Amino acid sequence: MYQLQHFPVFLLPCFALNLLLFLVAQGIEAELDSVAKRDDVTSTEQKENTVDVKEIVFGHIGDAYEWHITTWGKTHVTIPLPIIVYSSQTGWHAFLSSRLEENGGSYEGFFIAPAGSRYEGKLVEHDAAGNEIRPWDISITKVTLSLLINSVLLLVIILAVAQWYRKHPQGSAAPGGFIGFMEMFIMMVNDDIIKSLLLTC
Repeated sequence: MYQLQHFPVFLLPCFALNLLLFLVAQGIEAELDSVAKRDDVTSTEQKENTVDVKEIVFGHIGDAYEWHITTWGKTHVTIPLPIIVYSSQTGWHAFLSSRLEENGGSYEGFFIAPAGSRYEGKLVEHDAAGNEIRPWDISITKVTLSLLINSVLLLVIILAVAQWYRKHPQGSAAPGGFIGFMEMFIMMVNDDIIKSLLLTC
C-alpha cells in the first residue's frame, strides 16, 4: 500500500498553483460569458472584452528584442535586451532595445520592421535606395536569452547530481531530496523514453 510519507512534498505547491490558475481562468471565462449574454452590452464593449488567445500565446512564445514580463495598469514591465548588429553601410552597433522606444521606434538608422513587411518584427535599416535591408544580427533576443537561462539551469542541476555521486561511494544509501528526484527523473527518461524508442526503431 502506498504511504503518504513517500509523496514528494515539493509537488504540492505545483498542484496548488495549477488549481489556482485553473480557478482564475474559469472565473474570467464565466465573467466574459456573462458579459457576452447581456442584452445591454454594446458591440464596442463586446470587442473590448473579447480575448484573442492566439495573440496572447504567440506574444509570449514569439521572439522579440525585449522580454515583456507583465502589464501593471498601463505600465508595461519589460526587460530590454542587447541588440548587436553589423551594418554593411555603417559597421558595428550595440545598444539596448529600450533605445528604439525612447527614440520613436528608430535608433542609429535601425528600426523594427512593421506588420506586413518582408522582415516583420526583425531589426532592419534602409539602404541608399530606401529599401528595407537586414543587417547581420547577433542580438540576444528573448528566445536566445531563454535558451541561455535553460542551459545554465540544466548545467547547475547536472553538476549538483554529479557532485553528490562523486562524494558518495557506489553502494551507499540511496539519495534523497532533490538528488533523489533527479535520479528518478533521469532513470524514467532513460528507461521509459530512450530505451523504448531505441527498441521500436
